[in-house]
Amino acid sequence: MEDRLSDLSPDELFRRARSGDTDALGSMLEQHREFLRQEAERQMREPIRARLDHSDIVQETYLEAHRDFPQFRGTTEAELAGWLRRILANNIAEAARRHHQVQKRSVKSEQSLEDPAVNGAIADHHNRLNVPTPGQQAAHAEEITQVREAVD
Repeated sequence: MEDRLSDLSPDELFRRARSGDTDALGSMLEQHREFLRQEAERQMREPIRARLDHSDIVQETYLEAHRDFPQFRGTTEAELAGWLRRILANNIAEAARRHHQVQKRSVKSEQSLEDPAVNGAIADHHNRLNVPTPGQQAAHAEEITQVREAVD
Protein backbone atom coordinates (compact mmCIF):
# COMPACT_ATOMS: atom_id res chain seq x y z
CA MET A 1 0.00 0.00 0.00
CA GLU A 2 1.36 3.43 -0.94
CA ASP A 3 2.23 5.90 1.82
CA ARG A 4 -0.16 8.76 2.39
CA LEU A 5 1.56 11.99 1.39
CA SER A 6 0.71 13.66 4.68
CA ASP A 7 2.67 10.93 6.50
CA LEU A 8 5.85 11.48 4.49
CA SER A 9 8.80 13.48 5.73
CA PRO A 10 9.68 16.74 3.95
CA ASP A 11 12.80 15.03 2.54
CA GLU A 12 10.73 12.17 1.10
CA LEU A 13 8.19 14.60 -0.38
CA PHE A 14 11.06 16.54 -1.91
CA ARG A 15 12.59 13.37 -3.37
CA ARG A 16 9.26 12.27 -4.85
CA ALA A 17 8.59 15.75 -6.25
CA ARG A 18 12.04 15.69 -7.87
CA SER A 19 11.20 12.36 -9.49
CA GLY A 20 8.10 13.89 -11.11
CA ASP A 21 5.39 13.03 -8.58
CA THR A 22 3.03 16.00 -9.02
CA ASP A 23 0.94 14.99 -5.98
CA ALA A 24 4.06 15.11 -3.81
CA LEU A 25 4.96 18.49 -5.29
CA GLY A 26 1.47 19.80 -4.57
CA SER A 27 1.60 18.52 -1.01
CA MET A 28 5.06 20.01 -0.49
CA LEU A 29 3.96 23.40 -1.82
CA GLU A 30 0.79 23.28 0.28
CA GLN A 31 2.95 23.09 3.40
CA HIS A 32 4.20 26.60 2.54
CA ARG A 33 0.76 28.17 2.04
CA GLU A 34 0.53 29.89 5.44
CA PHE A 35 4.10 31.18 5.20
CA LEU A 36 3.42 32.64 1.74
CA ARG A 37 0.10 34.12 2.86
CA GLN A 38 1.79 35.93 5.73
CA GLU A 39 4.61 37.12 3.47
CA ALA A 40 2.10 38.43 0.92
CA GLU A 41 0.15 40.30 3.60
CA ARG A 42 3.37 41.80 4.94
CA GLN A 43 4.80 42.82 1.55
CA MET A 44 1.69 44.06 -0.25
CA ARG A 45 1.16 47.81 0.07
CA GLU A 46 -2.27 49.39 0.39
CA PRO A 47 -2.88 50.49 -3.22
CA ILE A 48 -2.27 46.93 -4.40
CA ARG A 49 -4.31 45.38 -1.58
CA ALA A 50 -7.30 47.41 -2.70
CA ARG A 51 -7.07 45.88 -6.18
CA LEU A 52 -5.80 42.37 -5.50
CA ASP A 53 -6.28 39.88 -2.69
CA HIS A 54 -3.16 38.29 -1.20
CA SER A 55 -4.58 34.83 -1.91
CA ASP A 56 -4.47 35.63 -5.65
CA ILE A 57 -0.74 36.42 -5.41
CA VAL A 58 -0.13 33.21 -3.43
CA GLN A 59 -2.07 31.18 -6.02
CA GLU A 60 -0.07 32.75 -8.84
CA THR A 61 3.11 31.88 -6.94
CA TYR A 62 2.00 28.25 -6.64
CA LEU A 63 1.24 28.02 -10.34
CA GLU A 64 4.66 29.39 -11.25
CA ALA A 65 6.42 27.16 -8.72
CA HIS A 66 4.61 24.10 -10.03
CA ARG A 67 5.46 25.01 -13.62
CA ASP A 68 9.09 25.91 -12.92
CA PHE A 69 9.94 23.25 -10.31
CA PRO A 70 12.00 21.20 -12.79
CA GLN A 71 14.38 24.19 -13.09
CA PHE A 72 14.67 24.64 -9.29
CA ARG A 73 18.23 23.74 -8.28
CA GLY A 74 17.81 23.76 -4.50
CA THR A 75 18.14 20.66 -2.38
CA THR A 76 16.75 21.68 1.01
CA GLU A 77 13.47 22.83 2.49
CA ALA A 78 15.06 26.21 3.35
CA GLU A 79 16.15 26.71 -0.28
CA LEU A 80 12.64 25.86 -1.44
CA ALA A 81 11.17 28.42 0.99
CA GLY A 82 13.61 31.05 -0.28
CA TRP A 83 12.76 30.22 -3.89
CA LEU A 84 9.04 30.50 -3.17
CA ARG A 85 9.59 33.79 -1.34
CA ARG A 86 11.47 35.15 -4.37
CA ILE A 87 8.67 34.11 -6.76
CA LEU A 88 6.15 35.73 -4.42
CA ALA A 89 8.17 38.97 -4.24
CA ASN A 90 8.42 39.06 -8.06
CA ASN A 91 4.66 38.57 -8.35
CA ILE A 92 3.99 41.37 -5.87
CA ALA A 93 6.38 43.67 -7.75
CA GLU A 94 4.63 42.83 -11.03
CA ALA A 95 1.24 43.56 -9.45
CA ALA A 96 2.61 46.92 -8.28
CA ARG A 97 3.82 47.71 -11.82
CA ARG A 98 0.43 46.79 -13.27
CA HIS A 99 -1.28 48.94 -10.63
CA HIS A 100 0.98 51.86 -11.48
CA GLN A 101 0.22 51.46 -15.21
CA VAL A 102 -3.51 51.38 -14.50
CA GLN A 103 -3.18 54.55 -12.41
CA LYS A 104 -1.49 56.27 -15.36
CA ARG A 105 -4.52 55.42 -17.49
CA SER A 106 -6.96 56.49 -14.80
CA VAL A 107 -10.08 58.36 -15.88
CA LYS A 108 -9.10 61.02 -13.35
CA SER A 109 -6.05 61.89 -15.44
CA GLU A 110 -7.94 62.10 -18.73
CA GLN A 111 -8.67 65.51 -20.20
CA SER A 112 -11.55 66.50 -22.40
CA LEU A 113 -10.77 67.45 -25.98
CA GLU A 114 -13.28 70.26 -25.45
CA ASP A 115 -10.87 71.85 -22.95
CA PRO A 116 -9.30 74.92 -24.61
CA ALA A 117 -5.95 74.15 -22.97
CA VAL A 118 -5.94 70.67 -24.50
CA ASN A 119 -6.95 72.01 -27.92
CA GLY A 120 -4.20 74.62 -27.69
CA ALA A 121 -1.65 71.95 -26.80
CA ILE A 122 -2.74 69.82 -29.75
CA ALA A 123 -2.51 72.81 -32.10
CA ASP A 124 0.95 73.67 -30.73
CA HIS A 125 2.05 70.09 -31.30
CA HIS A 126 0.78 70.14 -34.91
CA ASN A 127 2.50 73.49 -35.52
CA ARG A 128 5.82 72.16 -34.21
CA LEU A 129 5.52 69.17 -36.51
CA ASN A 130 4.42 71.45 -39.34
CA VAL A 131 1.32 69.29 -39.75
CA PRO A 132 -1.98 71.02 -40.41
CA THR A 133 -4.69 70.52 -37.84
CA PRO A 134 -7.96 68.92 -38.97
CA GLY A 135 -9.53 72.38 -39.00
CA GLN A 136 -6.74 73.72 -41.18
CA GLN A 137 -7.13 70.74 -43.51
CA ALA A 138 -10.87 71.36 -43.82
CA ALA A 139 -10.35 75.08 -44.52
CA HIS A 140 -7.75 74.25 -47.17
CA ALA A 141 -10.09 71.74 -48.84
CA GLU A 142 -12.84 74.36 -48.84
CA GLU A 143 -10.49 76.89 -50.46
CA ILE A 144 -9.59 74.38 -53.17
CA THR A 145 -13.27 73.76 -53.84
CA GLN A 146 -13.94 77.50 -54.12
CA VAL A 147 -11.01 77.98 -56.53
CA ARG A 148 -12.20 75.08 -58.73
CA GLU A 149 -15.74 76.46 -58.80
CA ALA A 150 -14.38 79.90 -59.74
CA VAL A 151 -12.26 78.44 -62.56
CA ASP A 152 -15.15 76.38 -63.91
